[in-house]
Amino acid sequence: MEARMSHSELISNLSHSSVSDVAPSSATYFENAGHVARPIEQADAALREFDRESAEQAVSQWLQHAATLMRFREYSSAQNLLRHALLQDSKNIKAITMMAGLLEKVGNFEEAVKCRRALVRLESTSDHQLDLAALYYNLENDAAALAMYEEALSNHAMPESRLFEVYKNIGNIQVRRGDFDAAEDYYNRAFTIEPKSDTLLVNFGTLEINRDDLEAASARFRSALDVNPESDRAWVGLALVHRSKGDFELSWANLERSLDLNPKNRTALKLLVEWSVRDGRVQLATQRLESYLATDGEDAEMAFSLAKCLTLLGRFDEALLECERVVALDPEQEEAYRLRRVLAERIVAETEARA
Repeated sequence: MEARMSHSELISNLSHSSVSDVAPSSATYFENAGHVARPIEQADAALREFDRESAEQAVSQWLQHAATLMRFREYSSAQNLLRHALLQDSKNIKAITMMAGLLEKVGNFEEAVKCRRALVRLESTSDHQLDLAALYYNLENDAAALAMYEEALSNHAMPESRLFEVYKNIGNIQVRRGDFDAAEDYYNRAFTIEPKSDTLLVNFGTLEINRDDLEAASARFRSALDVNPESDRAWVGLALVHRSKGDFELSWANLERSLDLNPKNRTALKLLVEWSVRDGRVQLATQRLESYLATDGEDAEMAFSLAKCLTLLGRFDEALLECERVVALDPEQEEAYRLRRVLAERIVAETEARA
């Protein structure tokens, strides 16, 4: 197969060709929009257009392959292809959007924010603004999220599906800020769009707990369960209500129901650990934590909770291993270092006592 001629070789060959070689049936010069163009200039422009089209085709293929790799969770390979595409075309909206989504999936949120912000600068659509706001929201950067949500609301009309999420999230932000009236206002706006959302009903219940209205909270959580009996968050809400009323057995039943439905509900797990220490059910919490960490072994917070539970049960060797896991995952966890030291000293003392 003949190798592709370089740009300079092509120009050199054209320079030494006769006019008839280049355009045998035309005059040496011709008019083009008022400008006299030479055949050599035509060839140069054609070559540039060919290179541009080739680059666009390459980028398109890289994006297609990257999308396929992402579907199969081959994120590292997909990221390499997206980098190639962005090196070729740094303002390619589709490539930046795909890169942002990939970075969010792999937990590189700092770089994902940069991509989302670049999209807003390049093309300030409601979708790009809301995607950036949602990322800020998930990172609990409430001030930035609220500012971007408000900007999107003031500048764009948007579909109800996205408007519901905006109102719900702004309501959640206002709850965290302690502005319960503003939160209720936004929840009500979301409710007019989607009154059968169990997620929103749980949020209403959480708002009522913050207002110390347990009856209203209970009604909201039960409404959520009417919509979706498998709402693990609603079961956690009911557990909190019953605990506050002093009905410990029912609160435990609600909490365990939540974890049966979703063993990865971290809010439920944290409550389980707290209540188990108070109520003498540490063995139960230990079993739940061990099951959780078997599927997510890099959760330093839960690993440290397990270490403390194992310590309370007198399983010092296992607790020490969990402390090792914690400091490996989170080298700044000072409490884990202290517990590790105490456990190591205890194990040495017990070994010497048995000798």
